[in-house]
Amino acid sequence: MSMPMSSIAKPTAALSDYAVELARYAREIAELEPPGADRGRQHRLVYKRYQQASLRGDYAALASVDQTLRGLISAERPDPDLCYLKANLDFKFHRLEGVLRTLQACPDLRDSTPGQALMADLHLQQGRHDEAERLYREVLAQDPTWDNLARLAHLAFKCGEDEVAERYFDDAEDELTVKEMRHYAWLQLQRGVLDLKRGHLQAAREHYDRANRAYTGYWLVAEHRAELLAALGECDEARALYETVLAEVPRPELQQAMGELCAYMGNDAEAELWFGRALDAYLSSAAQGEVHYLHHLADFYADVREDGAQALHWAGADLALRQNPATLAAWAWALYRAGRAGEALVPMQRALDSREVDAHTLERAAVVFQAAGSAEAGQRLAQQAHGLNPHARGFHVHR
Repeated sequence: MSMPMSSIAKPTAALSDYAVELARYAREIAELEPPGADRGRQHRLVYKRYQQASLRGDYAALASVDQTLRGLISAERPDPDLCYLKANLDFKFHRLEGVLRTLQACPDLRDSTPGQALMADLHLQQGRHDEAERLYREVLAQDPTWDNLARLAHLAFKCGEDEVAERYFDDAEDELTVKEMRHYAWLQLQRGVLDLKRGHLQAAREHYDRANRAYTGYWLVAEHRAELLAALGECDEARALYETVLAEVPRPELQQAMGELCAYMGNDAEAELWFGRALDAYLSSAAQGEVHYLHHLADFYADVREDGAQALHWAGADLALRQNPATLAAWAWALYRAGRAGEALVPMQRALDSREVDAHTLERAAVVFQAAGSAEAGQRLAQQAHGLNPHARGFHVHR
């Protein structure tokens, strides 16, 4: 791009960019309803509803879109565009087998670059980093779009290749136009996450502030800023921001984050109120057969309740769906919470032996190895965690 997008002057408006975009989706949806028997209108309507629900982070609305798609997709002649939406929905709900089934049922999607990108995402979720990288590079060679560049940036970051990640993020930003401010904000958000996880708190703040200026009013940016404010010790400001976000998006993981902030601030009674709301929602989701909150349940029982048996139950359920460094480390941490540190060594070592590098995993590994009697290894892992992120023991949110 010829000039930094964050430097572009934006007119003062009563509504935020986020509110304006939501209003546009509402108008477009109203114009398409009711679609009747017109399949073209049906397809456009379900796509707009998907976009609206995704922007709002509304899982209930996404579940409704999912039901509509099931009725629209023909088993005999599956439409690639509808199947692409379905596969993305399955990803949002962590239904990895559903993603694979959709790709296999629609060869036109499977063999396309978007389909191959989804397959690479699947490899990454299953801990197959080399396969993911190979496929990401093939996709990028055919379709060098900003989102495909961002995929490689994300992989490089997870593997500790920060300079490589930054270069890919630079290239991704260069592919955007001045009309794609939400995408630019999302990229700035990812760069802020990279800095936050490496302990560069002020650099993260700069990226988050750019994201907020580029696309105003977005709850996703706000909740990341709230986490950063808490990590910086600006807890009252963080709490106020979380309250604003929760009024817009009352998701349980955000309620848990608010509870953890209240506990961090010493407000244990209020923390319990938020924790209770989060746990009720997590368990309600799991009771309906949903799996996207399994890792949150494992984390909740391991670190909020410190209930090893329950942590093992939920971490095991998540590990059965996908074996990657995060789920292996969560399983090891649950074993430790259950008083079985010796058994935790093998899955934790598997997580450490992967290509991924994460300070919080190293911190947990240090505790596990020390509890299992390997004091020297535990000390070495704690030093590695501190070297990667000196603020790893500060406030942070499970994602």
